Amino acid sequence: MNIRSFCKQDWLQVKEIYEQGIATEQATFETTVPSLEKWELTIAANLCLVAEDEEGIQGWCKISKVSDRCVYKGVGEVSVYVRDVSRGKGVGKQLLQAIIKESKNQKQRDFGH
Repeated sequence: MNIRSFCKQDWLQVKEIYEQGIATEQATFETTVPSLEKWELTIAANLCLVAEDEEGIQGWCKISKVSDRCVYKGVGEVSVYVRDVSRGKGVGKQLLQAIIKESKNQKQRDFGH
């Protein structure tokens, strides 16, 4: 499994996986997938990853901004979605570990810690 940054060309597969999550009625309060443009606006500090294998994207995760208020700077909400046929195979765990690592790296770049 290759974990990498999301790019616009991934959108159709990411959208399909998001729709599968919505269909479970357990993954989100959303009832429809937003447009790519609206969805991208919620991504904090470019922290959006996809898990890809030879068959395509099997999952994605992102950190969303909680608020634009300065008191919430550095606070985000993590979303992890896995393609229905890939659930239970560790894809979500790999994505979560990768986004944690990437967010720590981002914090070090932003704040020098």
